[in-house]
Amino acid sequence: MRGSRIAWVVAGVIACVAVVVAFDLTILGDGPNLETAPQAVAPALELGSPSARPARLSVTIAVPTRRVVRAAPFRRRRFPEVPDLKAAELYLEQRGGVSAFAVIDNRGALHSWHGDEQFVSASVVKAMLLVAYLRHHGMPSSDMSNVLYAMIHYSDNDAANTTYYAVGDAQLMEVARLAGMEHFSVSGYWSGAQITAIDQARFFLAMDKLLPEKTRAYAADLFSGIADYESWGIPKVARPQGWEVWFKGGWRGTDRGQLVHQVARLRKGDSTFSLAVLTDGGPSMAYGIDTIEGVTKRILGD
Repeated sequence: MRGSRIAWVVAGVIACVAVVVAFDLTILGDGPNLETAPQAVAPALELGSPSARPARLSVTIAVPTRRVVRAAPFRRRRFPEVPDLKAAELYLEQRGGVSAFAVIDNRGALHSWHGDEQFVSASVVKAMLLVAYLRHHGMPSSDMSNVLYAMIHYSDNDAANTTYYAVGDAQLMEVARLAGMEHFSVSGYWSGAQITAIDQARFFLAMDKLLPEKTRAYAADLFSGIADYESWGIPKVARPQGWEVWFKGGWRGTDRGQLVHQVARLRKGDSTFSLAVLTDGGPSMAYGIDTIEGVTKRILGD
């Protein structure tokens, strides 16, 4: 009889301990990341006759189970935003002449308005001349550095001629192919090359990958240091808002009227995107510049 009472006392003590353990394990879990399946905590006792030995005890303890919570993949805010791109389209619809723009946003998505329409390149193609030269010749000599500086910094045509004779149509076409351009063409002279807004947006965004690594800083200095009197349009609007801008513009008369283009890569913080605005048939260069600045203001949400 005494042995039976001892067995009951021991069983009761173990049951209490089991409940406390289960309770502690539950409250020490990971809050919302923890799922605990409720289980009864009950000792199973096997008792013999009054003269039997103490019973064997079987105790089940509720152990909390951990739920694995996978974090959602990080998605940076899209920039430029779609409403601002639509505002740029509506603006261009009201402008005179022929125009197009293309944006590759900070997530790599393409947005365009008449983005596949071809335009005469004018001096915009000088950016491709620089990349083609650096790809095949590496860092320039002192004399050639002066030529490339003149071609980009103040858009000198004689310097562009010298560079074009060093690379030719074949190397320009190679750059176009590597950049994923689909409608670029050139035959016989650089300023008559045919470009589209989409192709130029692709090229400016891919430029670093097209350049030999040791020439990238050199090219970036040229495209970010263009003469102030040619830094209208995209850089004029974007730089006061804190954007770094690497760009090239082009302008000339055509049988439509005045052509004015500008293409750029912009970066602020962890957002980088490219923008190409092409215009032709305007009444003046000032009108084309106003069009490019109007598009840029809307795309930047200004």
